[in-house]
Amino acid sequence: VEILNFVTLTSNADVSVTYQFGENEEFFDSVHLVSSNAEKTELLIVTPGFKNVVPIGKTDQSIVISIKPSQDPRKEVTLNYLVQAVQARFVAVTPSTSPASGGKTVTAEIDFFEYPTPVHVAFGGALLPQADISVLTVSSKVKSFVKFSLPTKSHGAYDVVISPALCATPCTKSVQFTVDLYDDSLPNIQLPPSGGPFQKSALPTLYLTNAPAPVSITTITLVFGASDTSSVTAEVLVDINKLQESTVVGVKRINVALPVGITAPAVFMVSLRFALTNGVVKSSAPFAYTVFDGFAPRVIEINPSRVPTSATVEGRKLHLQSQVSLLCANFPVDVTDLQKLRAVLSPSLQTAEVLEVKHLVMCESGFHDCNRTLVKLRMPALEAPGVEELVLSRVVAGSAPQQLAMAHLTVVPSCDHE
Repeated sequence: VEILNFVTLTSNADVSVTYQFGENEEFFDSVHLVSSNAEKTELLIVTPGFKNVVPIGKTDQSIVISIKPSQDPRKEVTLNYLVQAVQARFVAVTPSTSPASGGKTVTAEIDFFEYPTPVHVAFGGALLPQADISVLTVSSKVKSFVKFSLPTKSHGAYDVVISPALCATPCTKSVQFTVDLYDDSLPNIQLPPSGGPFQKSALPTLYLTNAPAPVSITTITLVFGASDTSSVTAEVLVDINKLQESTVVGVKRINVALPVGITAPAVFMVSLRFALTNGVVKSSAPFAYTVFDGFAPRVIEINPSRVPTSATVEGRKLHLQSQVSLLCANFPVDVTDLQKLRAVLSPSLQTAEVLEVKHLVMCESGFHDCNRTLVKLRMPALEAPGVEELVLSRVVAGSAPQQLAMAHLTVVPSCDHE
């Protein structure tokens, strides 16, 4: 806070800061004198928790803050201050899937959760023992981390509710999210691959836990199931002898071929199905596998994937222009002139400035998914949050631009950007 023509202060004790709400007057505990002279005084005031200031059902409440010099209370100054209600917000849970056999620990990240306070965790409607719950010491009023152990349950999705222990039911300060428990008695593919080119005849090696013993298996089937982007399905029998021990105890590996009929880009849900000699069929949980054209340009990674909107600070507009890097595969190696490359955002229809095109890896023709190129862009100042489609195109004289690759960029309010 800056105050002009205030009493000259020499220490923190020379001033008191209070806020008035209704008939109550409360003191600010943390007031620090930054500087003070006859012309200007600067104070650093740390706001308290403002408990019960915002009435239930309202989103904010105006209060009056008084700054009073001890040596001359007549020089008191006041200012209006708006207190906004903060709603606890769930951010993430790590990991989001766990074995149904229980005993694993997960950590929930929550913004603006009540702190410090003991917490209750309800898993599938039942409260967990307090001994299985802890709030990490790195937590604060801004961000909290709650760690808890999972119980033994049937596999499936379970609602989790975390609330302050003293919060009355129904609690408006709680957060809710879902944790998926998988049947860990079934074969489980570890770190499944995300995708590969359809020009390659095989998937990357799959690693499994809880795989049946080969002597108990009648057939192994690779299942390529339909997804939101593809209605195509395919099944391929896999040689049982391809299921082998890996270098890690308890983990088996298997090499499987890509179904012959898959010759176009699409996303599939992939799983392995084991038919056993006792008549039982066990299948691994499906994972998403993206099949792409190994010779077509594509964006492998965009960094950062989130950029802030423009911001207003002390009445001044800051037109923030973030720098974004795109790692591309199969980018044309003859593209070196920055003027021949365009980057357009949609739906804002703004153009990003191309700063650099650097070919990191260049392979001979005929090698699919080999070339790697780094493209650096400067984003325009973006006003509205949302998801922008970023399209890289090659400028061709006398015709429309030739689209090369596309990625998605998330634009977040500047106050939410980290």
